[in-house]
Amino acid sequence: MPWPPVGRNFPRERHLLSAAPPIVTMPPSQEPAPYRGERLRQALAQDLRVAELGLGVEIVDGTVIVTGTVPTEGRRAAVAEVVAELAPGLLVRNDVTVVAPETPGPEELVRPPQ
Repeated sequence: MPWPPVGRNFPRERHLLSAAPPIVTMPPSQEPAPYRGERLRQALAQDLRVAELGLGVEIVDGTVIVTGTVPTEGRRAAVAEVVAELAPGLLVRNDVTVVAPETPGPEELVRPPQ
């Protein structure tokens, strides 16, 4: 059974809707640096060119500093490309390092208990 809309069946609760402050959004260029950095970090995690969750993003004095590790040089270049697209007018310092994944070790043999 779906919930009835507030206001029609519950007129006393209608005041709750009008009491909420309006949602104010600001252009990305006016966001505080920590919020803008987090937005960029989330974009790097969601963009298919990068798709890395472990990257750090900080904005200091008009420079976006990206840190962390990626598996390939192409992914490292994509980090700088995505940040440059999303933060025009800011400098990009790409401190991301490339760490090749380790090759798997020898096959493990598990024997049943005797």
